[in-house]
Amino acid sequence: MDYAGIYKITCLGNNKVYIGSAVWIKKRWSSHRTHLRQNIHHNPHLQNAFNLYGEKSFVYEVIEKCKKEKLIDREQYWIDKYNAFDKNTGFNVIPKADRSVMSEETKRKISLANKGRKKSAETRARMKAAQQNRSKEWCKNIGEGKLGHSLSEAHKKAISIANKGKHKLGHPLSEACKKAISIANKGKHKLGHSLSEAHKKALSVANKGKSLTQEHKNKIRSAVIKRWEKMGQEYKNKMRALLLGKPGRNRRKCMCIDTAEVFESFEDAAKQYHITSSAIRRAINKNGKCRKKRWKYLEERERNVQHNRTQKVRNESSGQKCKQILGSQVI
Repeated sequence: MDYAGIYKITCLGNNKVYIGSAVWIKKRWSSHRTHLRQNIHHNPHLQNAFNLYGEKSFVYEVIEKCKKEKLIDREQYWIDKYNAFDKNTGFNVIPKADRSVMSEETKRKISLANKGRKKSAETRARMKAAQQNRSKEWCKNIGEGKLGHSLSEAHKKAISIANKGKHKLGHPLSEACKKAISIANKGKHKLGHSLSEAHKKALSVANKGKSLTQEHKNKIRSAVIKRWEKMGQEYKNKMRALLLGKPGRNRRKCMCIDTAEVFESFEDAAKQYHITSSAIRRAINKNGKCRKKRWKYLEERERNVQHNRTQKVRNESSGQKCKQILGSQVI
């Protein structure tokens, strides 16, 4: 968790110090380091020393934690203690901790002065290199600096309005670009990589024998139900036609043996357990299970199935006997 306090940046190359205060002290250090790496720090003395001695020569430390209301007074105390305003011992460019707030007119003048300025190719190259060579420590500090921060509802709404109709990076995609992306991703994996046969086999072997926890199953089930509820009625009808088959075919009574539940049709059973009617039918015909439950037809239908199974076994056995007889005659 971040906190408010006073910090000190020491350059080991010349033993000069910089004293500062911040409400979010970890975030402030991350900001200092980012600007120094990009060579755009607001303090020219600190930036020049950073360029001369390198990042490893700088040490950042928190010298005092305090309440937000006392930051200015405590910062002034430490500036005076280390004589940080003196150019021979410190980097601070202002002797007082109480930095005055710029007026709207001053802000406008600065804005006009900076408009139209372009960074040189060398500066852009340095900024690019600084962004690409982020260390794990830098990423960790950024993450820690953002802990505890939450956006207000007004801020979220403003971001949503600004990004509507735009790409994730803030750039709208043209129709030609969308078409090119679609063509490039055809036949590829969801993440943009096509899986080889060896890779598929390795995944299959790795996942064999693994079972989902009940919590995981419940999450998947609730996600499927939510997605189903959000779908339009037309799409639902199409899905029912694909998953549940023809209406007349599934209007047969069935029963779950383990729970003793009786259903007027396969469709009712399928809706109850969020499965397909064909899966229940397969479980009955093959004496197997569906969703770890045993199923059966009711009364007359069950007798017909048993008769068909017996007839099938008789036909197979008689066929084998015929083959043996015919084979012996040929010999």
